[in-house]
Amino acid sequence: MSRTLQALAWGSHPTSKPSLNSRSGKSAQCIFSLHSKQKHNILKLWEIVVGGKSFLLELSIALAIKRGAIGEAVAVAPSSLGLQSLFKGLTTGLSNLSIGYRVKQVGRYAVSVTGPWFRVAYHSLESAKPATMLVVDEAGSVGIARLRKLSWRSGRVLVATTIHGYEGSGLALARMVEDVLPRPIVKLQLESPIRYSPNDLMEK
Repeated sequence: MSRTLQALAWGSHPTSKPSLNSRSGKSAQCIFSLHSKQKHNILKLWEIVVGGKSFLLELSIALAIKRGAIGEAVAVAPSSLGLQSLFKGLTTGLSNLSIGYRVKQVGRYAVSVTGPWFRVAYHSLESAKPATMLVVDEAGSVGIARLRKLSWRSGRVLVATTIHGYEGSGLALARMVEDVLPRPIVKLQLESPIRYSPNDLMEK
């Protein structure tokens, strides 16, 4: 595993150490390939009730920043509350990579992370716009029509959805999401936890 991936993974939780082992090797390779190809590369994550999709989004954004591939990234969600885990993980990754940043907050919630050459900002469903990188965590909350419009006009697109569980949008909607995304697509389906070891308390 590369030093960049190790730096991103370690220390992102105060009591447990994330595990980038053989189970997540394929995920890491897909993320690297995403940032080495042409416009309209899509990373689509399917999560089946297990932990890890938000972690992979954070990892992918931080890697893109490290490579200078992001000018502006737009993170779309119904409210900023839904992106707090993503922003927290992203800032931890940037700190571990020794990349400077500033966090803007509105009230208690982070709404953007800005650095010397990049900006990752929350946009509501109404204000969302195409960008160098479009980030959607839980695609079902954005809507198929809006996702199609944004993804086809953006550069790289990171889309995640949970199939089952209390946040699940269902397999049918997950397939609809895939159908409207531009090609080529790098697709990962998470069937076991990847952020922590299987027996870690964080995965119980």
